[in-house]
Amino acid sequence: MSQYEQEFRTGDTKKLRYGSKQADTIREAAEKKGIKPNDYVKEAALKKAKECE
Repeated sequence: MSQYEQEFRTGDTKKLRYGSKQADTIREAAEKKGIKPNDYVKEAALKKAKECE
């Protein structure tokens, strides 16, 4: 289980998954903007969770 699957559960069975390549891209983009990667990923995960509901 990846770090993202552990942190972003929208339910016991539904998990949001991020490929490592995508996670690296998010991290790089966040660093350029001066945003902490975790904050950026949490925001994206919450947005995705709302779309899945």
